[in-house]
Amino acid sequence: MRKFLLFLSALFVLTLIIPSCSSSKTYAELLQNEENNIAQLIVDSGYTVIPFNKDTLYNPKTKKLMKLDNGSFLAIISKGDQKDTAITNVTDVTYRFKYGRVLTDGDTIVYSNTLSSYPVEFTSGASATAFASSSNPVCTAIQAPLSFHKYGLGNGAKIKIIIPAKISFTDYQSAVTTIYFPELTYKFYE
Repeated sequence: MRKFLLFLSALFVLTLIIPSCSSSKTYAELLQNEENNIAQLIVDSGYTVIPFNKDTLYNPKTKKLMKLDNGSFLAIISKGDQKDTAITNVTDVTYRFKYGRVLTDGDTIVYSNTLSSYPVEFTSGASATAFASSSNPVCTAIQAPLSFHKYGLGNGAKIKIIIPAKISFTDYQSAVTTIYFPELTYKFYE
């Protein structure tokens, strides 16, 4: 009986120890890794980060990314047609991107839809944060720059944007997956 109780005690201790040795990361650790990955991407790209400032909103000759209130990082490459700006819940928008990178802790996947017959479409101000395969494939971070129309951002504008997981597509939020678009172009239509 004594051996049996000793065996049960050892089994109980092992059941407590084995799960604590798990190599999977906590959500907080994934968020910290994402922050480190974004910082490294910014350094590797030669950019410095500045706070949002409407006076430095557009200067393609500088290597600066603005950190927006929502946590994304933005550089405006081209303002587009400043007379044709997006109207919330009215303007239909498409966007195309060149070499969009999905950054994860273990891998980087590169996508592009510049040659696709079907650019991503949404209505300015749509509230969906659906994944790109859905019928309304846009996250709020991709729409945020459209609100800069008062500073001259319009139809045909090109931006560079880093989108942290917390403001990305729903599917990327729980997996803590970052998106980086070195070039994303907006086109308006009605």
